[in-house]
This record gives sequence, structure tokens and C-alpha cells, in this order.
Amino acid sequence: MLNHDVNVIIEDEAANSGNKNAQFSLAKLYQHKLNFKKAFYWYQQSSNQKNSIAQYNLAECYKNGWEQITKEFLLVMEYANGGNLQNYLNHNFKDLTWNDKKKLAFQIADGLNYLHNEDVLHRDLHSKNIVIHENNAKITDFGISKVENHTTIFIGTFCKVAYMEPQILANPKFQYIKASDIYSYGVLMWEISSGYPPFRDHNGDFLIANAIINKIREDAVPDTPEDYEKLYKKCWIQEPRQRPTILEIVEVFSKMGFKMSIKDESAEQIVAKNDTDSESQVNNELSECIQIDSFADLSAYRFGFQCFIRIPNYVQQIINVHRDLKVTIDSLRETEKILLRGFKSIDKIEIKFMNIVSK
Repeated sequence: MLNHDVNVIIEDEAANSGNKNAQFSLAKLYQHKLNFKKAFYWYQQSSNQKNSIAQYNLAECYKNGWEQITKEFLLVMEYANGGNLQNYLNHNFKDLTWNDKKKLAFQIADGLNYLHNEDVLHRDLHSKNIVIHENNAKITDFGISKVENHTTIFIGTFCKVAYMEPQILANPKFQYIKASDIYSYGVLMWEISSGYPPFRDHNGDFLIANAIINKIREDAVPDTPEDYEKLYKKCWIQEPRQRPTILEIVEVFSKMGFKMSIKDESAEQIVAKNDTDSESQVNNELSECIQIDSFADLSAYRFGFQCFIRIPNYVQQIINVHRDLKVTIDSLRETEKILLRGFKSIDKIEIKFMNIVSK
């Protein structure tokens, strides 16, 4: 997950843009995100293509580099004056019309449509990874998992529990797929309709996970438009194969009067690609999953997963201890040599002394 805690002013970029006060968001990728540079390379290539990122409701990235002390990978991202979606809803919800809410949901779907069309899985879709600029929604922190030549590059942890694919909560070996992003998107649609984060009345991740595994969902907000409610309830269906594809979602919004941005492939080509993903991939992955029989198993699995992502830090600590130990051992060996030379000198003195005494 990206950390967007700092907003900074970059003079070079501001000068190039003609605006000396241009603001950007500084995002951090932490060390446990293995192979994230490969995914970022795709992101950078896409950003360099004219209209490829900004057009599809995705936050732009201007520069990248390493933080020398912490070794964190830094991204200089497009600044969003409305903050993240969760904060935006908290401060502006009472002023939003249903058309405003639908527009936000559509813009997120449009960005996700672009990612899925590029075979990119977000894997961390929640309201703090959607930013609002000039009242328009943009997806950020994407590229966490990229499918390329049938090889998936994983560089992050799964998203917040309340937005998480139920199959991942119930099956530790379930491999994240496009339909998993759709589930998270459905939860986002509900959040936009209500103005609240999901499962806010549940105390703790384990209770939330247990509710999701048992097919418990949030209740629809009164006066929610029927087509909107019907759509997000399809998105959060328990079985991945029964959820709509992102193209089908965007097409529902097009009937509401919103126009999608994707024009690179025909609808038939995208549908065929999504159908293949939804059927064969889902079926194969479901058959390979190991079912967790109890919530205790889920707790153990999540604890194990958290331990797993800390392995690189543990390994580095071991390396540091080994290095320090080697230095200590080398120092002791030098001390031993000095002492041996001293003992030999003492022996020689003792022999000379004994010779003198004997005379």
C-alpha cells in the first residue's frame, strides 16, 4: 500500500509546468513490496503515452527515486486537492446528489476498466486509494500485481479486510483475479452511496472477515437508485464467477448516461478476454484452493502471512548480526595472537631467569 502522507512542492516540475506553486503528492513504496520496480516500469511506460493515464481516471506519476536513509522507493504523484475518497465523502457527502455519486463510481470503474484491459490487477482497491481532484475520482496505488505473459508479479499485500475478496479470506491459496477487484469495487460503490466506510460497526478485522465469509453485507441506503443498488450487489456476490466483468459494469453506467474512455479494443474483444478470465481461470484456481474450515485457521493464516512479509527484515537482521559476529571473532583472533606472542616472551624470560638462578 502506498503512503500518501506528504504533499510537497517540487520546483523543477513546477517550473516545467509554468506554475511555480504546483503541488505534488509524495508516495512511498516500502521494502516488503517485492519486484515493485517491474510493475512501476509498466506504470511509467503507460504514463509516457499520450492521454493513456490521465484520460482513464488514474493518478499520474511524474518522478521516482530512492530515499537514501530508509531505502524507500518514492513516487512523485499527481496532487489531489480533495484528498482520498474516504475523507472526501466525510466532508462533502451531504452536498452530493445521486448523479454526483454515480459519477464518482463510474470514474473509478472507468479507471479499473483501463487496468483490466491491460491485464493489471489492482489488489488494493479501497477508499483511501481513490483520490479526488476537482471533484473527480482517480485510482492510485495500482500496479501492485501485473499479469504479463501468464506470469503474475506480486509486490504487495492484499487490501483492507472490509474490501477483501471473500475467497481469499476463506481459502489461503486462492490466487487474486480480476473478479477480486470487482468485489472491492462493489464495496466502494456501497461506500459512495452511504458516505461511510464498510463494516464501521464491527470491532476488528477478524469480526469483519468472519462476517464476509458468512455472506453478510451492508444494507442498502434508503432511496438508492434501483439500477445502482442492483449493480453493486452483483459485484459483491460471494462466488467470483457470478460477478460482472468491469466492462459489463461500465456498460451499465453507459446506460445511465456516462461514457467510458476505453477505445483501444472492440467490445467483443474485451468481453472475450474477460470471459476467459472469469471462467477458466476462476475454475482452475477454485479447484486448487485449500478450504479453511474454521475461523481459528483464518487467524493462523493471517498471522502467518504477516510473518511472511517480515521475512526480508528478519534476514537482514541475521546478516547484520553475522557481520558483527565475524568482526568480533576476527578481533578475538588478533587478541589471541597478541597473547600468544606475549606468553612466548614470558617463557623466554622465565628460561633466562632460571638459567641465571642455576648459575
